[in-house]
Amino acid sequence: MDYIELICSLELPTEEKQEILTALLGDIGYDSFEYSENGIAAYILESFFSAEAVIEIQKSIDFQFTYSFSGVEKKNWNEEWEKNFLPVYIKNFYQIRAPFHEKKIGYKLDLLITPKMSFGTGHHPTTRLMLEQMVEMNFENKNVLDMGSGTGILSIAASMLGAASVTAIEIDDWCYENIVENVSLNKVQNINIFTGGIELVNHSEAFDVIIANINRNVLLEQIPVYSNAMRKNAVLLLSGFYSEDRNAIEKLCSEHFLTFETISGNSNWIVLSFRKY
Repeated sequence: MDYIELICSLELPTEEKQEILTALLGDIGYDSFEYSENGIAAYILESFFSAEAVIEIQKSIDFQFTYSFSGVEKKNWNEEWEKNFLPVYIKNFYQIRAPFHEKKIGYKLDLLITPKMSFGTGHHPTTRLMLEQMVEMNFENKNVLDMGSGTGILSIAASMLGAASVTAIEIDDWCYENIVENVSLNKVQNINIFTGGIELVNHSEAFDVIIANINRNVLLEQIPVYSNAMRKNAVLLLSGFYSEDRNAIEKLCSEHFLTFETISGNSNWIVLSFRKY
């Protein structure tokens, strides 16, 4: 699938304006973002793009921005990533790097990622939050579901943390190719990768852990299915949304037998964990 790159230039740019615009664009399907001094670049599948939706956002907020958009070619995107992708180091535990980066010693997990167009390199706060929280969880011999896998980084981490098996589901066929490549790079053998959406989750399949780093609206649609696919005492780990979305997420989880356990945050992004009792 092809992507659209939307360049938003803010009048008097601030971090708060960037966060507001990111949240609003995330609500209409944009799934990757890059920040600059002047604004943000946002990315969406071409089939989901609507200029009218962007204009509606312009009308709904109390600050101004201009925008332009264009198609993104795979080869150009990959070249840009290779030029700009820097290693990520998280809590002396994770080292996340591309194959062309030198490996450093002193990190428990060394994750190799060829990012391409996929979301999940460790640079975004929600990916970091998920990885940090996963270190505190017990994955040993667990059956794990990773919804919206992106690069496959969370699936690979779950496998390295001791999961018995990992099911990675990603709706974008481009990301699917990236996950396959990254799983091979990391030499993990227990990740089963599927292209598709929530319809692929079998209600009779019992997962011990479900991880999902997706935007708020998608999570609100999918949480009931997650609950049905979870064993008793299973854990649900969610991110991809802002602190102001917490109440809506918690309320829906509570309605589907999921009890809130923990919260962590970074730059107004949060990660929540729930347990099924």
